Formats: sequence, C-alpha cells, structure tokens
Amino acid sequence: LPRRREHFKLICLPVNFQKWSSSFWLGTNRDNDRRNLRDNTQSRRYFPSKLPLPQDLFSSGIVFLQLMHLGESMRECEYSQISTRSSTPMETPYKKRTPKKRKWEAFPGRNKFYCDGRIMMAKQTGVFYLTLVLILVTCGLFFTFDCPFLALQLTPIIPVVGGALFLFVLGTLLRTSFSDPGVLPRATPDEAADLERQIDVANGSTGYRPPPRTKEILINGQTVKLKYCFTCKIFRPPRASHCSLCDNCVERFDHHCPWVGNCVGSGNHRYFMGYLFFLLCMICWMMYGCISYWRIHCATSYTKDGFWLYLTQIASCSPWIFWMFINSVFHFMWVAVLIMCQLYQIAALGITTNERMNARRYKHFKVTATSIESPFNHGCVRNLIDFFEIRCCGLIRPVAVDWTTQYTIEYDQTSGSGYQLV
Repeated sequence: LPRRREHFKLICLPVNFQKWSSSFWLGTNRDNDRRNLRDNTQSRRYFPSKLPLPQDLFSSGIVFLQLMHLGESMRECEYSQISTRSSTPMETPYKKRTPKKRKWEAFPGRNKFYCDGRIMMAKQTGVFYLTLVLILVTCGLFFTFDCPFLALQLTPIIPVVGGALFLFVLGTLLRTSFSDPGVLPRATPDEAADLERQIDVANGSTGYRPPPRTKEILINGQTVKLKYCFTCKIFRPPRASHCSLCDNCVERFDHHCPWVGNCVGSGNHRYFMGYLFFLLCMICWMMYGCISYWRIHCATSYTKDGFWLYLTQIASCSPWIFWMFINSVFHFMWVAVLIMCQLYQIAALGITTNERMNARRYKHFKVTATSIESPFNHGCVRNLIDFFEIRCCGLIRPVAVDWTTQYTIEYDQTSGSGYQLV
C-alpha cells in the first residue's frame, strides 16, 4: 500500500455484517463476485472482488479498514454510487401554480376594467374622453382669462365658486363613468341547466316545441311579465334590460350614455343626475362671468350699439372669452333639456328612459294621451326620496328595493313604510 495518507479513507464497520445491505458492496465484475460468493457461503458475507478479507475481521467489535486505494488495483472495481445529499428546494421539481382569475378578469361582457378591477367602463370610451377634454379646456380658459380679472375688478368669490363647481363636476363625472351601473351576474352552466329543467317541468314541454320563457309576477296589483335573457341565461328582474353595447343585463336600466362612457342604471343614476346638475350650474356661472367681463373690460353696451355691433365688438375685444361663451350656451341647451326630462321621469312618472321609450311593449304600463301610469310610481315626493335615498339624519326612510331578490311585492300607500310582501 502507498504511504501517503491522502490515498486512504478510514471506514468504520460494525460487527454484524449480515444486517448490511449487499447492494452497497455490489460490484460490476460479476465473475469474481460469484466466485467470492461460493467461497463465503458458510459466513453468508459478500464482498466485491479484489478486496482483501482479514482472518480476524469478525473477532473485534469495531474494525478499521484502510480502503479506497487510488492505485491500479482499485481501478478494475467499480461500485454503484449512492447519493446521500439531500435535495435542495431549487432542485426539486414542482408544479407551477397558476394564479386564480378574479371575477373582473373572467367577465363575459364587453366592459373594460382598470386599477385591478376597481374602475369599470364601456368598451367605446372615445366620446367620454371628448367630454373630459371639453370640460377641461372650457374651464381652463375661464380660470385663465376671466377669473383673475374678475377677482381684482369685481369680487374674489367668482373664482372660488367656480373652482368648487369644477371639482363637483369632475368628481360626479368620474364617479358615473367608473362605477358599476348595476350589472346582473350571468348564470353559471349548472344554474342555466337547472333553470332549463325548471322551465321544462313548469310548462310540460315534450321536446317538440320550446316552452315559453316568461314569468308573471304581481306588483301593486298589476301583473308584470319577466323576460328570459338568452345571453345571460337568467330571467331579467323588473325594470332591468340588456344593454347591447356592453352586452350585460343592467338593473333599473335607464340608457347607455356615450358622453360618460358607461351605462346608467341603479348603481350610478344618482351620480349621473348630480353630474348634470353641477354641470348646469358651472355653465351658468361661466356665462355670468363672461357677461361681467364684457361689461367692465369692453367699451360697448347692448342698449347703445345694438345687437350686431355689440356682438362684433365683444368678439374682437376678447376672442377666447367669446368662444367660451358660445360653447357654454350650446351645452347649456342640451344639458338643461336632459335634466328636465330626467327629473320629470323620476319625480312625476316614476319610470326610466328605457321604460318610457318602450312603454307600449309592456302590459303593466298604461299609456294615455298625457302621461304613463306605472306600478312603480308612488308620488312625486316619495319617488324623489327613494331615488336619491334621502334620509335627513334618519328623519326620512327611503325604500330601496332589490328587484333581483324580491318580486311579488306590494307598496303600502297608507303608511308609506315601504313594500310589503304579498
């Protein structure tokens, strides 16, 4: 054996070699292994070839063997390698977990979502950005050219009130555009299959002709028919309708407004009315500021020069103020007409824009020459309280009906306490 110590390895072996696994010592030279196996049949101990076996190996309790010679005699013997190193987490193969999709990520409609699903808008948002640009540009001109002059010459209240109205207009617009209008969830495949079975059982369908997909409920003594939505696979609740642009059923659907980039329903109808109101006030305030600016700054008057001369002189005196005034007048007309129509429908009729346009298609609406009788109308004051959810520190209790869960209901007109289950 060589004398260098690094050519040896100290191995400790126990006395009872029969408990040792023979696979640890199993070599690849099978002929020599079989011959050694015959020579050691009495001891039943098995060692690889070309390894010396001392005679007194089994006499001592623990024997130290100097093995693993790196010379030529050990090259012919090959042993199977046993790995005793524990595998690290990086080496262990694992199945990559796929993150679960949230509801807005798997939303089947045509809406677009932003900020991790907190903002919900329609797919067509080009007109909404045009509305935002018009508001920002017009108000920017008002605060740049008109407000500094009027704050010095007239009163500093004009820019303060204008800034407050601008914030209210922007806040209500964004709340209307970014909020959920009241989208009804679609039926799952199991729910749709169960609903199909219920329809077949209720109508006694034999498969020759599809059963009618309608339901009739009672509201305030009038029969209201519920229609089946083939897209959402549900029976639409009362006052709900399917928006073709967003491809969703919306609760208490009023209309799809491209100016706000979203549907107007039960979830954002109040904010839409607030947006119209503050926008109308802002337009009136800018028109007042323009007229005050011309009266102080421009050396002309309507009574002395006449209409056409006065118009040309104020246009040449301040072209930006004149453009802002014309733009305000144009938007004042349609905003005023829209807010008056909305208030008339909400307070006087108790219906939505969609119900008013399709009133003749529904049997529960009685269309007359002057008005429309609706089972959802409970008087002007009560309609406004229920719509805006006015509470007055608990003095008034609005009635908010969840039409998705309560169908056969009746309103208590005597006490005004709300709806009573039939």
